[in-house]
Amino acid sequence: MGAMEALTAKRSKAMNEENDFKLWVLLKKASAMTGYTTRALHGKIRRGKLQEGVHWIKAPDHHLMINMEALNQWIES
Repeated sequence: MGAMEALTAKRSKAMNEENDFKLWVLLKKASAMTGYTTRALHGKIRRGKLQEGVHWIKAPDHHLMINMEALNQWIES
C-alpha cells in the first residue's frame, strides 16, 4: 500500500469512527482525522496552500478551525 492509500485509509477510518462529524473542527482534530501533523497543517496555512475562509478560519477565541469538507477536497485534488 502506497503512502497516499495509507493516508486515505487512515482518514476514512477516523471519519467513520466520528459519529458527530462537524464541518469545522479544531486543528488538532483535523490532524487526527487526516494523518497530517499539526505542524504540517500550520505549514500549509503559512505557505498559503490552505486558504483562510475556505480551508481554515480563526475562531473568536483565536483557535484555528479547519473546514474538513474543503480540506478533503484539497487532499483529493
